[in-house]
Amino acid sequence: MKDAIESQDESEFKSSLIKYKNALALLKYHQYKFISKVFKDQVGRIADRFNSLEKTLSGLKGVKYDAGRAELESYASFGLSKKWKEFMIERTDNSIKKLKTFLDTWEKQFREKEEQLKKVLSKTPKKEKEKIDDLSNRIKSIKSLLKAAKDGGVWENPLVQNAKVKTVDDDKVEFQTTYTLADVKNARA
Repeated sequence: MKDAIESQDESEFKSSLIKYKNALALLKYHQYKFISKVFKDQVGRIADRFNSLEKTLSGLKGVKYDAGRAELESYASFGLSKKWKEFMIERTDNSIKKLKTFLDTWEKQFREKEEQLKKVLSKTPKKEKEKIDDLSNRIKSIKSLLKAAKDGGVWENPLVQNAKVKTVDDDKVEFQTTYTLADVKNARA
């Protein structure tokens, strides 16, 4: 990706800006209280299903084959609910780390590119107005992107106990919290 940032090609440069903006949008998305709550609720619902499944299976006897002999044996719990929650916490933590690394790496590259563009701009003859405009626009794009990144905030794992989840105010965003079958059918139409 560094090649796209350093590229003189306008479309590759814009593509790198768009990819960075998408990553920032992902960060913002996960800061909404509603999104964090839905995510946490979904993980909890699946954990509850695992508990329900294991509770149902615990009353059943299965056949165990040992050295050619069949014996009846009760189901032994695997603790699937706990394993599911641990998996999701780890998976979410890894996703947060990857996003942070991605954003930090690109921020550094964009800052370097901004400095390079400023140097080229200072050496560009005033006669080359088109090149000056292009360089100026790229510098402005980088500055606005880095400002957005600075204001981006932090994505913290909502599944961790006592997590200080810094979220965006949901007051200004309207979400439909329940959906009916008719809503789903209408969305598909």
